[in-house]
Formats: sequence, C-alpha cells, structure tokens
Amino acid sequence: DSVRRAFMEGASVADLAREHYSAEDAREGRARVIAQLKGWKTLQHELDAAIVFGGARRDLLARCIDEGVVGEHEVAERARRLATDRRLVRNVRKREGGGWV
Repeated sequence: DSVRRAFMEGASVADLAREHYSAEDAREGRARVIAQLKGWKTLQHELDAAIVFGGARRDLLARCIDEGVVGEHEVAERARRLATDRRLVRNVRKREGGGWV
C-alpha cells in the first residue's frame, strides 16, 4: 500500500524502486513497482476515468505512460473498449464520485 500511495502522491517509479527494493538491481526494482501498480484496481479505474473524462486526470495518465506503468498501445486499446462498451463507461461514471484525483 505504501508504494501505491506514494506513487499517487507523486513519487516516481525509480524512487519507489530504490526505496522499497534497494537490495535488487534497478531494473528488477522498477519491474516490481510497476507490477504492483498495474495490478491495482484503483489505478486502473483512475486511468479509465482519465480516458472517459479527460481534464486534469490526463496528467496521471501521461505520467503512467512516461513512467512505464502502461504503454500507449494499452491506453489506445482501453480507449477503444471504452468507446464501444457502454457498460464499461457506465461503471466509470458510477465510480466518479470517489477515489483519487
């Protein structure tokens, strides 16, 4: 949880890897941090909201791409799914009231 919370507060993947996985090499530490973030449903929901609503949420989306948490191709694929699946968009809209950002 501390890795996830720190990332949402602005800590970089590299900084988190150094702090939490100092015994491992930098690449392995980064991979572990990214794996934790990729598996985090709250972050996935926030990225969906960034795709659907845009605005300031796009900063988080851009940061996740820059940090290597998600790839541009993954974002493009998710945007296509959100554009064609009304159920997914409805779920994003239901969650809109809470969470980060």
